Amino acid sequence: MMASTNSTSALGKAALNVVAAYESWSIDNIMNIRTPDCVTEVQPASLAQPAMDNETYRAFFGGSVIPRLANWKLNISDIVEDEKAKKVVLFATAKADAVVTGGAYEQQYVYTFWFEGEDGKIKRMIEWLDSAKLVEQKSVFFD
Repeated sequence: MMASTNSTSALGKAALNVVAAYESWSIDNIMNIRTPDCVTEVQPASLAQPAMDNETYRAFFGGSVIPRLANWKLNISDIVEDEKAKKVVLFATAKADAVVTGGAYEQQYVYTFWFEGEDGKIKRMIEWLDSAKLVEQKSVFFD
């Protein structure tokens, strides 16, 4: 995980904890940084991915994404924090190894996290990704 900013704020540290949970590639660690009512949206809308509560997200991410990728790493290029809204935006690129095909996965992301309370858990997450790149790399997920 590399960031262009060394955030020392509570929000910045909470966002980096979210990244660390994902880099652990453990669905339990990923779910532990979410509030019980957390909702995740994957954008853009052209992907037609409905918003996911924790149960749906666990099934989707733990059942469809984690088994197909390994060595997932996120390179953060920028972090934007809004203390008043308890919101952090991360601009990043990800790289991973494709388990099914043996190829490489690369993707560009913009993550927006809304935090709740003092424990640094996310209440809402929006994940924007490069949809054209996702279509191009479909073979990474399916042989």
